[in-house]
Amino acid sequence: MALLTPNGRTRRSPGRGDAHTFNVKAGNREVQDAAWHHPDSPVEELRDLIRFDWNSMDRWFEEDEEVFVHPHDPYTRIDILHSSRHVEVEVNGVKIADTHRPTLLFETRLPTRYYIPSSTYAWTCSFRLTP
Repeated sequence: MALLTPNGRTRRSPGRGDAHTFNVKAGNREVQDAAWHHPDSPVEELRDLIRFDWNSMDRWFEEDEEVFVHPHDPYTRIDILHSSRHVEVEVNGVKIADTHRPTLLFETRLPTRYYIPSSTYAWTCSFRLTP
């Protein structure tokens, strides 16, 4: 929200209602009317969201991967993305994994799964297969 500045303008959508528009500032660049918010929308799901204009942004990313066409639909997708999120795993207060290189699995209507590179484990396991 620190990058958004309300500019006092509104725009009307027949299906979404009135939107308050924002300027988006990042670095030395500020883009007019690049984001909008529908706090009183008849579509309840939109009331807490802010929409960004695709063409007003220089680049778009999902995790660490640049998106060139459009963002994926979160309700019909299976995606595996590399990330730089910090992920720690603790069991009974003992940290067993710590990484800034997880791989994330996004599946429709399921929680995100985090896969951690084996080199970040604090422990190792070995198995012996016997006939």
